Amino acid sequence: MTGRFFGWGFLTAAMARMGLWTTGYDWSPVAVEGASNLFDHKRLEFKVHDFVTEPPPRELAPGSLDVVACRLTLPYVDRHIAMGDFRRWLKPHTGTLYLVVQVWERQQPGMFRGYPDAVIEDLRHGWAHTARWDLDLAGEYTALALTGPGSP
Repeated sequence: MTGRFFGWGFLTAAMARMGLWTTGYDWSPVAVEGASNLFDHKRLEFKVHDFVTEPPPRELAPGSLDVVACRLTLPYVDRHIAMGDFRRWLKPHTGTLYLVVQVWERQQPGMFRGYPDAVIEDLRHGWAHTARWDLDLAGEYTALALTGPGSP
């Protein structure tokens, strides 16, 4: 199995320990260097890439990934472009996208990122199987598992 993960590196490293060939991306060279120093595994690599200002890396070929994980970063990119890219990169019918996002209506005062609940629910459309669960008691953070891109 192969997967690509976006974040600090802990999830990427955990997936590598589970047997996935993984690549973690971050726009920050400092974050990539830190993750590379924290984690060492033959199935794991970290790369600098800015998905906002650069085209997707060439290794993200259509239908090539089993898993894409995007934790607390979707609000920082164009979600329509990102969701289209995720669907394209995932293996048809079996690829799984894991998302963690903040729920706008449930955020603490002063928080500025996340999506309204209706937008989060809309992310579930067009996938063969979906699941959603809250990650904290207040429901401020929610996770989605979306499987089967390209399914009716």
